[in-house]
Amino acid sequence: MKRIAWGLLFALLTIFPGCSEIRQYAEIVREDRVSETYLEVLKKWTAEKTVYAEFETMARVVATERSAEFNEAYRKESDRIQVSSPGEVQARKALDSGAYLEYFFYAYVPEAKWNDFARGDSIWKVFLVVGDGTPVSPVDLREVTKITPAVQDLFPYITPHGKFYSVRFPALAAGEAPPPRTLVFASALGQIRLRWPKP
Repeated sequence: MKRIAWGLLFALLTIFPGCSEIRQYAEIVREDRVSETYLEVLKKWTAEKTVYAEFETMARVVATERSAEFNEAYRKESDRIQVSSPGEVQARKALDSGAYLEYFFYAYVPEAKWNDFARGDSIWKVFLVVGDGTPVSPVDLREVTKITPAVQDLFPYITPHGKFYSVRFPALAAGEAPPPRTLVFASALGQIRLRWPKP
């Protein structure tokens, strides 16, 4: 669809080269788009998996690790496409402080009542395995309910059919290259294991 829109815009610019209104519109569209640079970093730090049973989707999870590289790209892109209030800037700095290892994840479960990751009595158990170590429980898991157009632009895998969450774990020890991390979602519907660095 985007290719058709850009093709039409190019044709109009070719046919009417002096039309300043069309040129201004083209500049607005170009400025508001999420950059390829950001999307490449998002892809690098995002993993996904779908669990099937007899050809039916039981659950699908897409998660992004908030690494230092991702946080930097996210901050720059967010500042580029929207004007942030001082409070929003401070909140982003607090999240980027390194006090936690955070993941954003989108979950789709066909039966809506089972998409309950943030509930205390959820059918899902969420934990992180660092290296070959024991499972680490989250210190915070919450649903992100305020999905603005900017959030949808920055996380294009979000759809109205699922829910968006944030899960935080204790920060990894500072030092050299971090050990492999596996984010695990387990329930009677199946188990989803997402790994970083990605295989």
